[in-house]
Amino acid sequence: MTLEAAVVLPVFLILFMNLFSAMEQYRIHSNIMYSLWQKGRMAMQYAYLENRLSEVEEELDWSEIFSKGSSTISWIQVRRKIIDNLDQYKMWRQLILFQDKGLLLDISNQSDIICYRCTYSIHPLFSAYTNSNNRVTAQFYGHAFTGYSLRPITENTESEKEEEYVFVTKTGTSYHENRGCSYLNPSIHLVAAADMDEQRNESGGKYYPCSLCATEQGAALYYVTDYGTSYHCSTACSGLKRTIYEIKRSETGGRTACSKCSRG
Repeated sequence: MTLEAAVVLPVFLILFMNLFSAMEQYRIHSNIMYSLWQKGRMAMQYAYLENRLSEVEEELDWSEIFSKGSSTISWIQVRRKIIDNLDQYKMWRQLILFQDKGLLLDISNQSDIICYRCTYSIHPLFSAYTNSNNRVTAQFYGHAFTGYSLRPITENTESEKEEEYVFVTKTGTSYHENRGCSYLNPSIHLVAAADMDEQRNESGGKYYPCSLCATEQGAALYYVTDYGTSYHCSTACSGLKRTIYEIKRSETGGRTACSKCSRG
């Protein structure tokens, strides 16, 4: 019995600790998802207020009160809400890599679509038994409360229905049929400066300093994307952002179809 206990008890303890660690990781992820949902719902309501007030009194500049609807919820406010909610469970700082600096936020408000995305790396509570980091993404995706307007059906509107819309960026050379294409929504990763020379993007290319934000040397951490060629000092850098436009396929000009999400 002593021999059996010596063999079984350690295995049982390891399984129990891993189960407890998984529960803590799930609680952290659920907390982040709830924080994004709170701010996302508020942004959807702000968008409605901005839209409605502009209809009631067109001569007033409501943009000073509600700056482009959902954009009034800044990434700083979302980040603050996430950290405030997580601070109810002090253990989260032991699990998320780089603690609050490891919470990478991406906010997209395009064509009345509100998308908040938080990416982070989390490791087990008992890393001595399971030493592996998991990269997790929490996302809120919703439509602003702007409603829609009815128009009389004419020959022009009927032809417009048949016209297909695609998504493009300001400087991109391709158009996309899927708004969720990874080329339009780059995944941002946090990399230590000491490991920067060894990092490669999905195409096997090397990363170079961003001309906008990485001119100052000495940073301990940098931000990179899967398909980018530059590393950045700040997630607020315009080089990490994508301004997305929805246009008709006939207006794409010389742009080519995206090899990942477009049929051609």
